[in-house]
Amino acid sequence: MEPRAFTPSAGPGALRRGRNCLALALTSLALGACSDDEASSGQGGGGASLPSSSASSGTGGGGGQGDVGCAEPVVLTTSALAFDGSAGVSMGPAPDLGADEFTLAAWVRRDALGSEASTGVGGIRHVPLITKGRGEADGSNVDCNYALGLVGDVLGADFEDLESGANHPVLGKTPLDLGRWHHVAATYDGERFRLYLDGELDAELPLTATPRYDSIQHFALGTAINSAGLSAGGFVGAMDEVRVYSRALGAAELLSSMYASEPAELGLIGHYRLEASEGEVLDASGNDNHGVGLAAGFVSPGPALDLGHAPKLGSVASEALPSGGARLRAEASDLDADPLYVDFYVRELTQADDFTIVVLPDTQYYTRNASPPERPVADDPDYFDAQTRWAVDHREERKVVGVFHVGDIINNADVTTQWLRADAAFRILEAATSPELPHGIPYGLSFGNHDQFPRDEPGATTAANQYFGPSRFAARAYYGGNFDGTNDESWVRFQAGELEVVVVNLQFAPAPSAAVLAWARRVFETHPRALGIVNAHYIVTTGGNFSSQGQAIYDALKDVPNVQLMASGHVAVDARRTDVFEGNVIHSMLSDYQRTEPDPSDPSKPLIVEQSLTNGGHGFMRAWRLSPRDQKLYVETFSPKLGQSYTDERNEFELDVELVGAGTGFQKLGTAAVVDGVAAIELPGAAGKTHEWYAVASDCVHTTKSELVLTR
Repeated sequence: MEPRAFTPSAGPGALRRGRNCLALALTSLALGACSDDEASSGQGGGGASLPSSSASSGTGGGGGQGDVGCAEPVVLTTSALAFDGSAGVSMGPAPDLGADEFTLAAWVRRDALGSEASTGVGGIRHVPLITKGRGEADGSNVDCNYALGLVGDVLGADFEDLESGANHPVLGKTPLDLGRWHHVAATYDGERFRLYLDGELDAELPLTATPRYDSIQHFALGTAINSAGLSAGGFVGAMDEVRVYSRALGAAELLSSMYASEPAELGLIGHYRLEASEGEVLDASGNDNHGVGLAAGFVSPGPALDLGHAPKLGSVASEALPSGGARLRAEASDLDADPLYVDFYVRELTQADDFTIVVLPDTQYYTRNASPPERPVADDPDYFDAQTRWAVDHREERKVVGVFHVGDIINNADVTTQWLRADAAFRILEAATSPELPHGIPYGLSFGNHDQFPRDEPGATTAANQYFGPSRFAARAYYGGNFDGTNDESWVRFQAGELEVVVVNLQFAPAPSAAVLAWARRVFETHPRALGIVNAHYIVTTGGNFSSQGQAIYDALKDVPNVQLMASGHVAVDARRTDVFEGNVIHSMLSDYQRTEPDPSDPSKPLIVEQSLTNGGHGFMRAWRLSPRDQKLYVETFSPKLGQSYTDERNEFELDVELVGAGTGFQKLGTAAVVDGVAAIELPGAAGKTHEWYAVASDCVHTTKSELVLTR
């Protein structure tokens, strides 16, 4: 999968000085090596040294590495408001800040993940930045007017519809780096809901609706507060120059104003300068909706304002050289015609070790206390225990990074003893703690139709959530969250070195809701460099077709590039299919052995025994071995209890996957001046290797980062 773009960003620096001061700094200071430490700023620096190189413009100009760039100017700084995640700032109900069209804008520096709040059913779970309310009561004036926050590491915004009570979320595409200043904005003009990142359109949603402008919920920064004054969610970082308008600023107006300390006045209904000199959070708009609580205090510096525009980066590309090196090129321009310099940061990609994900098929018949007379089954919980114990016993040898269960954990959801048997099997994983896995081996579960009571009813999961609900997972670092406060739909992350795997677990639901599918899509889209896996109880039929649920899931996710694998059970056979949509490949697999036993004439092949249900499947399960080196998934099927394997082509096979290996941290290759709009630098010894790189353009005040580029 191709790497997604990194966000252009404005870095901290000089504040609120005239353009003549910038000119003086540039003319009075000798140009030397840049002091920007990009290798350790949000990129995890370190790693082996890169070979020495020379920089050139690609058009005959430029200078060598270390002989061009910006000297660190003497700067004046002002402040921003810091948030530690434990408290935000409330302005109370603030009716003046209600709006049926709006612009929400601010400078933010994200320092850690923070905690989430919900905008309501069908909305988003986000780390709040600017909010007027949170999900409380659909279709009433105690629900959310608008919200702008972070969903994972991208922007997200939402509002409730005044007429229908529906939510209308929009989700960004570009990750915000930790520790860097970014300008963020959300606008709605009655026809388009738009997100902007650093002055560039990041996402938009055609939409005709009326936001809940009569909401009596509190306006807040860094948290979300309901009508009773109770908060949820917490931003961790810093915020500056928060502006709220009762109109949608256009792209050009937004871009021209983001670096200005004095905003446009038309429609301005809230302006929070967030200066330490004010000593509190004051509203400079004239509406006097001042903050009644202070977050974590003020910090310096804030973002660079009143010093012109940030550079713009155009195309970034590489070309092979006859010498065996590669030329890295970046187009850059500046509206202010400032001298520009481009730093290049590179790392060599190495392939990570193979790792294993354990897939548990239906285990319902390992949990029953007794077998019904019409289906004599030797119910034995040790089959279940042996599966989870295998993951523990082989976690180092096979590098087991996680386990997921395809559903039908138990047979009768209203029988407590069955849940207790399942509970004991998964506690084997939880008890297997280590310094690398302080919460045991990560795992996730789909709830099947047998896990629902009454059976076959989506959402009838009271017992399932009692034993495997959010409270069981909330403190576990690998737990990503859920859709609606239950684990009916949830997601987990597995880590293999620097490779990330995201598994979204969906309950049995022949007709999954659009809101659930949209939520699943957002989870994958907010982790674009992770391998995406869908785990749902019923996706593939015995004939290799999609079930109704499987078809709906595929249709909703087929254009998400990182979603590559889907797994299911429910029907007792093995089957698989591969689908391609606009170059995106998704492999879907069914594995359920509860109606199989080894064929006496050929133990390598399963024999379908439709009526016997012999031993509920003999404890057969699957191990997925993923190889970044081979770009393959190797599937094995075996029973830890019996010590037997199925080696037929339906149960032992390989599939192509795209896994980007992790290597050393980014290191600065060199700096090149921009000549005729292009900066370039040579990377020696690139032949036969894969490098990942990006460029950072600077006018010595503002910086802009390019997308990530792969050079093979």
